[in-house]
Amino acid sequence: MDCFIDAIDAKHQLTESVIHTLRLPEKIGDKWKDLARKLGYIESVVNAIQTEENNIPKECCITVLVRWMEREAEGATVERLAQVLTEIELKNLSRLLKDYALGGEVDVVGSDDRGQGSKVKAKMKELEEKLAVMTQEKQTFEERCQKLQEVNSELVKELRDVKQQIQAGSSKQDVKTGLDSPREEESENTRDETTEQGIVVQLRLLNEQLIERVISPLQVSEVKEDKLKTSVMIDLLIRLSMTLQELYSTTLSMVTKSCKCSEDVKREFYDFAYHGLRAEHNDLIHRVEELTSVEKEMTGEEQSELSKLRELQSNRQRLVNRLENLWRGLFSPYESRPKVTCSEPYGASGCSADSEKNLQRYHSYPREQNTSTTAATTSDDETHEGFQGDKVEEPFQKNRKST
Repeated sequence: MDCFIDAIDAKHQLTESVIHTLRLPEKIGDKWKDLARKLGYIESVVNAIQTEENNIPKECCITVLVRWMEREAEGATVERLAQVLTEIELKNLSRLLKDYALGGEVDVVGSDDRGQGSKVKAKMKELEEKLAVMTQEKQTFEERCQKLQEVNSELVKELRDVKQQIQAGSSKQDVKTGLDSPREEESENTRDETTEQGIVVQLRLLNEQLIERVISPLQVSEVKEDKLKTSVMIDLLIRLSMTLQELYSTTLSMVTKSCKCSEDVKREFYDFAYHGLRAEHNDLIHRVEELTSVEKEMTGEEQSELSKLRELQSNRQRLVNRLENLWRGLFSPYESRPKVTCSEPYGASGCSADSEKNLQRYHSYPREQNTSTTAATTSDDETHEGFQGDKVEEPFQKNRKST
């Protein structure tokens, strides 16, 4: 709020009341030293006042003015002080003091203070507006919290109902499980039959590939009569070796499933894996040995290709060995095994390559091509002799039980 006082005569002696009423010390501020020098104070006195008042501008200014009024007595007039204020470039303050002396109403607060007051009012208004916004936001937030609590209560209730339904349904499920067990068994049986059918089909496809890609090329007259050039023969045997290795790899991947099938499927697997494939494997070994016997007469390129052929043979032999290690676990005891002229995979008991191939052709798929069973089977006594009596049968039976 603005404050106004009545003016006095410019020649009137300055008093402390006027100084404080017009707030002169605050307005003079840091220029109090300039004021002191203009009022006749020497530098040592100025420094002494500064020390006494702890360098507080307002207090230093009051001390300077009070001592000046005491020293000048009646000479310390309003007019004199106004003149000094003008000299130290405080013209606004000098004009304020003159207006006061000339008898007009004086705004004691001043324009600076009014500006500061306006800023304070503006700040207060801004804060009030923010407070109103925050109050509104608080109210909105409380309403949302209330709605969320209601939704949460509904969800808790729904969850409780669902738990009750689950508990009620679990007992019904136990009863239903007993009814569904026969259906599950039927489903498992169906899956087993499907698996066996798939294995049978795959075995026959593999046998067709064996005949088409391995056996048939070896039946060509030029190959049988050994009329091919050495390089051509080596190239042919390399391709046949790679094909035979692929067939062995596929057959090995079927062992686990075949062991779980019926005895008929196991017999078909046995015929293909341990007769068909093995016969061709031994035939290729025999042909590689024949080529090795004339290796010194070959060119460098032919010798290099022969080394590649021997490497393929070594890789295939490892697959053959793995398959032989599994053969006894494929069948039930002795009396239900396929009746063949050799009890072990061909080559394992000294059978010749020719006898192996003849027996392989008998067991080749499709079985409908075999018109006579007497040509490829022996009596129980002959088969029994192939297994060397009870010495082989007993450990084989133990192996089947563990399988």
